[in-house]
Amino acid sequence: MRKKRNDETDISQVQVKLQPIFGIAPGTYLTFLYTLIVLGALFLLLIFPGLKHRGTYVSIQSFPPDAAVTVDGDYAGSTPCTVLVPPGLHALRLEKPFFRSREIEETFGGRVFGTLFVKPRRQIAADMEVEDSTALLDFALRDFAANPHIPEILTHTIQAGYDASSPAERREYYEFLDNAKYFITNPPQLSSLLSASANLAAGGGVLTPGAFVELASAWTAQLKRGDSLPFWLLLSLPENLSRTLTSSGWFEEYLSRYRAVTMQKITTSRQTGASPAVRGLRFVPIPAGTMLQGEPDSDFLTPLLAHPVELPGFYMAETEVTNRLYQDFVDANPRWRKSNLDALLSEGVVAESYLSGWEDDRYPAEEADLPVVQVSFHAAEAFCSWLTASGALPPGTYVRLPYESEWEYAARGGLSALPYPTGRDPGSAVFHSEGASGPLAVGASEANGYGLRDMSGNVWEWCADWYSPVRYLFTSWIAAENRPGAGGPSAGFERAVRGGSWANRSELVKIHTRASQPGDWCTPYLGFRPVLVRP
Repeated sequence: MRKKRNDETDISQVQVKLQPIFGIAPGTYLTFLYTLIVLGALFLLLIFPGLKHRGTYVSIQSFPPDAAVTVDGDYAGSTPCTVLVPPGLHALRLEKPFFRSREIEETFGGRVFGTLFVKPRRQIAADMEVEDSTALLDFALRDFAANPHIPEILTHTIQAGYDASSPAERREYYEFLDNAKYFITNPPQLSSLLSASANLAAGGGVLTPGAFVELASAWTAQLKRGDSLPFWLLLSLPENLSRTLTSSGWFEEYLSRYRAVTMQKITTSRQTGASPAVRGLRFVPIPAGTMLQGEPDSDFLTPLLAHPVELPGFYMAETEVTNRLYQDFVDANPRWRKSNLDALLSEGVVAESYLSGWEDDRYPAEEADLPVVQVSFHAAEAFCSWLTASGALPPGTYVRLPYESEWEYAARGGLSALPYPTGRDPGSAVFHSEGASGPLAVGASEANGYGLRDMSGNVWEWCADWYSPVRYLFTSWIAAENRPGAGGPSAGFERAVRGGSWANRSELVKIHTRASQPGDWCTPYLGFRPVLVRP
């Protein structure tokens, strides 16, 4: 065993002896130091948080939620939220578009002790009254059209209107739900629609016999207006309920009656006369008649359900509007020049890409006869108004964008149940091809039976309708009740577009194909052609 050297010391035998400081014994000043540490910790835990964040934590809820909260005029959040309000008298204000503001003036405390563990709190719940129901319902419908994956928009909007006691106010809310159905395509959305309808009838309470009669009357009115409504229910119901309905004897009889309707073909009267030209844009006559709009021979569950439509005679531009003609429009209407883009953006009528290929408010010289693109729905409407005001129209007529039914009827050119304007194949229509980078000059395709060109391909074309994915499922089986512009939602988020473009494959875009774009969008694939009609 190794022996310890003389200079080695057993560590267990080492002692440290504290010396007095300024004559104060170690036991005294250590006690004082430990006391300071404990007091400091207690201060940091019990006092300092209350000094640093002095006031009351106010939890604010509102119905409807998402109301902006200000404290003494300074924005503090949106409901539901928790706001630290300093001690004293303060004014809290809740604001939400279309609702009356709520102002709450109270004196709040400012306890200091123990706020880290038990915060001084107060709860405020505020119900907000509708101030402008018309604007609220219009906004809610557009919101739901843009966000149908959030069906709670329907129930929240109806809950906000529980106090709608007058017949006119209640009618507005029922009309809102009536319009909302055009954007419903699945069970959760249908469930929200039914729940909102029941809540409106019951005023947020129990569904009494009187409320049930009111609800039944509202739905009966819908059933009378739409012979195809059961098809919409089949699409929107859960699969098991849909199967139960389709297996019933009633549905078999209903389906056989529908199939008799789809045996109809296009019928036209004869329209003769000159083809008027307005500022160089030639309009060709489209005869009055009836057609089966939608996808021919389609399954009855498709949103493209074939249905009869009756159309009066009208005129349609032979080609899409060109850069050359749109130049005349912007020269006469400086508001729509590209150089005024900032103002147009602030109005929400165009996107940043409006006329993006133009420079110094002019189109590229080599593109005079190409269809104008990068124009919004609103710009196309303004062009039609300008053409109407030109004074060169036949008496009693005006120019506007076509409705979808007018566009499809004219595109068919008198043919029935065929996919392209000239028959079973696209012919010379300008669809996707290797190396294509844009449309061709207007008139690139051969004419259809009515003399119209480029009704398929080249560029998509704006239509006047608000887009609804299931609009065809709310149609009558009587052609005269499905006239252009009739039915469909009163508002929405996107407008219908038709025809396909140079960037699409021909087999993917047929005459009956529907698409949509927000009204302010401006894309290189989208232009327009107007129609000339009588009121």
